[in-house]
Amino acid sequence: MPAPVTYRNATHAFILDGHNTDEYFKVLLEQFTHSTLQSAPLPALPPVSYLNAFPRRACGAWRVDLLTLTAEFISFGPGGARPLTAQLRARPEGTPGSARVSLPDLGALPRDWRPVRWPALRLPTETVPVSLLGQPDSGVGRQRDVRRARVSAQLEALERRSSVYAGQPLVRGACRPLAADRRVLDPGSLVQLDVPGAVAYSPDLEIDWVSGVSLRSGEEILVPARHVFMGYGADPAYLNESSSGCALGSVPEEAMLYAALEVIERDAFLMAWYTRAGAVRLDLTLLTDPDTLILLDDLRFQGFEVQAFDITPPEEGVPVVWVLGRGRRAGQPSTLTALAAHLDPVRALRGALEELHVGLGSSRVNAGLGGALHRGERAVVTHLDHFEFYAHPAGEAFLRFLPDVPDCRATRAFLRRGAAWRDPDITVNLRRLTDRLLRSRPDVVFVDIGAPVVSALGLSCVRAVVPDSLPLTFGQAGRRVRGCRRLRRRLAGRPFNDAPHPFP
Repeated sequence: MPAPVTYRNATHAFILDGHNTDEYFKVLLEQFTHSTLQSAPLPALPPVSYLNAFPRRACGAWRVDLLTLTAEFISFGPGGARPLTAQLRARPEGTPGSARVSLPDLGALPRDWRPVRWPALRLPTETVPVSLLGQPDSGVGRQRDVRRARVSAQLEALERRSSVYAGQPLVRGACRPLAADRRVLDPGSLVQLDVPGAVAYSPDLEIDWVSGVSLRSGEEILVPARHVFMGYGADPAYLNESSSGCALGSVPEEAMLYAALEVIERDAFLMAWYTRAGAVRLDLTLLTDPDTLILLDDLRFQGFEVQAFDITPPEEGVPVVWVLGRGRRAGQPSTLTALAAHLDPVRALRGALEELHVGLGSSRVNAGLGGALHRGERAVVTHLDHFEFYAHPAGEAFLRFLPDVPDCRATRAFLRRGAAWRDPDITVNLRRLTDRLLRSRPDVVFVDIGAPVVSALGLSCVRAVVPDSLPLTFGQAGRRVRGCRRLRRRLAGRPFNDAPHPFP
């Protein structure tokens, strides 16, 4: 348990205990107490050492009156999110405790998370700055109105912040001895690096583990910390990080559902890419949803040709869409990829188009860099390299396996896929989805990664870890395909597509 951190203001001391020592809790505390706090070492306040005997509480701080030595607990939120377990609760729409329909009140967020207006074409978009692994990053929100875009950006910033290790309890050890008396997720069951010189994993390699929940067994399971947290550098680089499977929700079940959907989305895209198969071109003239049609009209007005492909995985039957924007004007990227998965096929398509809006509105093509990548003068390493590789006209040659002709019959079948997922209880859909995943995967594991500020707002953030799923990574040296049994079966002895994938 981390040592308490103490702040002082005049005659009061504020003690942040346990994992509440997160840097953003000081900002939250200032918001709730309307005070500017100064750091005060704990030894300077010996009378409050008795707080060690108090119950450990999350989502708040102890306030100690230094004149009377009385203490009270200040709560930062509605008690925090419910701890993650395999016992899922029913969440029917419109009932207390269901997935939140109204926008959450984010007024207690740190002051430096101020949304910045960033119009991408005509879609209301906001960004919120956030520090990720010491580098500037942001959460982006795109909605039909500015207020919702602002909240969406703040929530995405919270999600990205939670993907970094924030002091969760760890277990140190090697897989083989730990497995003697505990349930562990063997890192060997995860898709491995497929490049020369990669650190070979061994069950005797000592690494850090974090606790998760296995839906296969319904019990606690240890998961490699390097696979859960972005940029986790405490262990040998036997496995590179992936952003796949991190999601925020108003209840744990909602976060779990959308985390699993992201794993499926990335896996479906990479499966179609590596096998050069499974993509069906959708006929966009059959669409009737007004919001989707507006997005398409905006993109065409800006000079982009839009193609959409159904890459729904057969195992899960969850609608997944790959949208390709083709620039037809000078200075525009030659091609740009966007993805989305959703239980509702129309929302999956609309989500991919929204992603394409944001990507096209914020992209700046560097023709010189793209040319160098295609000439082999520079390796594809970063996500920006992936973008420039396909923003260059030479990148179109690698996309020729995609079908040219829209399939009307397949489009109608795609639009009917949502019928299987229309239960008003989000937990019913979550169970149905994870049951399908468990038919083709060794396990489905969820890890609570919510930073303290997330719990303080009564939200949940989880990472979904699904062995034998293809993770989205960047750079040819970071490609992970080795050990994926499902990919091997699909390829049936054929070589996989080793060109850089086009996801930016």
